[in-house]
Amino acid sequence: MYDEPHRWLQAVENRILYVEKRLRGANPVVGLPYADGAVLFTVRPHGQQKVYEVYDRLALGGLGHPADVERLRMMAINLAHTEGFTRSAADVTLQRLLNFAIAPQVKSAFDEVFRSPVIAKFLMVELAHVGDDTRFFTLNFDGNFSSRDTFGIAAGTHQAEELMARRLEEHPPASDSLEDVLNAALMVWAVGHCVDAGSTEYDDPPMPSDEDLAAKLREAADKLEFEAAVLDRSSVSRAKFRGLGADDLASLHTLIDGLPGGDDA
Repeated sequence: MYDEPHRWLQAVENRILYVEKRLRGANPVVGLPYADGAVLFTVRPHGQQKVYEVYDRLALGGLGHPADVERLRMMAINLAHTEGFTRSAADVTLQRLLNFAIAPQVKSAFDEVFRSPVIAKFLMVELAHVGDDTRFFTLNFDGNFSSRDTFGIAAGTHQAEELMARRLEEHPPASDSLEDVLNAALMVWAVGHCVDAGSTEYDDPPMPSDEDLAAKLREAADKLEFEAAVLDRSSVSRAKFRGLGADDLASLHTLIDGLPGGDDA
């Protein structure tokens, strides 16, 4: 059926549209560096975890179909621990895990048009073993991945990711403190959530207004649950992952209360 090149290309295009439609509206994940390491932030339905530890200095946040997210998460954990056992902890890097195992598996599932593709995106973060470097990796549903050291974003659509990146460039964290970085991550998340909730694949959506962001954040605070974790290089233990609790996230509710349209406005 797909022996003719144009038919295979059409099948691939159809798969892209299918996966993008399934991912539209998924809660974005934001990754930012802070003074002691890196933060992963998202908002989740109550009880559904989205941010996980992978290895001592590795963590990830996923969005998409829960079964696909879990399958890839377990693959990453198993590969990381196997690599750490057979080689050394210093050899466990996201570049190696993605290059030689995870990305090829995701690409294979996408390219084989008679198989179900992976309905998921990942944002992964790594602290360097030496120095203060932090790297964020974004893994797409077609097996492509990219990295940067300034921030990381994963959302359901590329329109949302572009506007989230623009928001971060225009409104960076006020400082590298954990509180200021979390506040910036929350506003970046809100941009992505607004865009994905209201756009279609044919839209060129504008940047949401402050009023739209405030309304979306109040809705999220009532119906959803903030989730964040850090890789803290100042930790004395070998494992640097730490989930943030209610006290760590209290400033986010204060920020939301002060947005336009709030009770005090």
